[in-house]
Amino acid sequence: MVNNGIDSTIGKVMAKSDVYPGLLIMLAAAAALLMCNLGYQDLYHNIWAQYIELSLGPWAVKKQLLPLINEGLMAIFFLVVTIEIRHEFMFGVLNDRRYIWLPLIAAIGGMVFPAAIYLGLNWGTPLAVGWAIPTATDIAFSLACLMLVGKSLPAHLRVFLLSLAVIDDLGAILIIALYYSDNLSMMMLGGFALVSFAMAVLNMLRIRSQVWYLLCGVIAWLFLLKSGVHATLTGCVVALFLPMSDDQGARVKSMYKKLLPWVNYGILPLFAFANTGVVLAQDVNVLSPMFHGIMGGLVIGKPLGVLAFSYLAIRTGVAILPEGVRYRHIVGVGLLCGIGFTMSLFVGMLAFDEALSPLLGTVRMAVLTASLVAGASGMLFLKISCRGEGV
Repeated sequence: MVNNGIDSTIGKVMAKSDVYPGLLIMLAAAAALLMCNLGYQDLYHNIWAQYIELSLGPWAVKKQLLPLINEGLMAIFFLVVTIEIRHEFMFGVLNDRRYIWLPLIAAIGGMVFPAAIYLGLNWGTPLAVGWAIPTATDIAFSLACLMLVGKSLPAHLRVFLLSLAVIDDLGAILIIALYYSDNLSMMMLGGFALVSFAMAVLNMLRIRSQVWYLLCGVIAWLFLLKSGVHATLTGCVVALFLPMSDDQGARVKSMYKKLLPWVNYGILPLFAFANTGVVLAQDVNVLSPMFHGIMGGLVIGKPLGVLAFSYLAIRTGVAILPEGVRYRHIVGVGLLCGIGFTMSLFVGMLAFDEALSPLLGTVRMAVLTASLVAGASGMLFLKISCRGEGV
């Protein structure tokens, strides 16, 4: 039953995945860096400073292009991620406790250790607000790096990395909701709660048309945008209420497959291009403890946390190593989990907004550098340590 779950859900996602989404994200980030460091930084920043007005009946939202990307399009990314997490919990490999506990506990370690390293270097300063930046994992890029190593790695290792990464991102979503939301409007939150309740009623009545949920999602997004809570969380809420039990999630999975190319080849590269432009000579301070905290958290804290918590979970009998997976594989996956990239950039944008926005250049450079080091070291470690396994 469990093996069938792997083959029919995560296995198919992995089979259809390739390295191109991760590489495209990297190219988009490189293009932004080149544009800003070849004398076109004013043009670059002016593009994202343009205002766009959206209206829906009596509702009107006028925002700059960059916040619309970060709070609007990224809501679709969170919708896709949450659909995948929910589907795996209901029908896939994560439905079996033997497989869910290891990536769940490993993900916790992969968040605790980086946060501890960052706070240890920045405690008592205004920079401490960025403690969550090195706790995230970039799903598309980490999977792309794993596939670049070779397809002869244990099949369950890909499942483990995907499970760990989506749980990691769920943790990042919770941190955003609990820690990086302020100036709350109770009236707007009440409207959001009412629309969420309407989606719950639609679900209970077994209304299967996704149009109604998506319409409610747009209204909920407008409420959340004005509430003080980051509006991307709307994607998570919509995904939780979409009807999935009647047809084994076939309709929702179909929507997921339609949205996935738009996310991988459009939204994530656009987000990377819009958020990684930095003038290296002006905006980056590599001596900052924040830079060291992000680097240390992603490159050192991630693999240490993933390995330590995995070892404890296995030694205490709470979890088991998946078939064919060894501790050396866990180390390699832990290194790849240090690729924070889009998610770390996203958290950094929330942590250092407004008064602390001049620090974003250092945040971006630290995340980019750490992600490159983590990706290269993870691929190299797996290539060398798994030699002889057909890798």
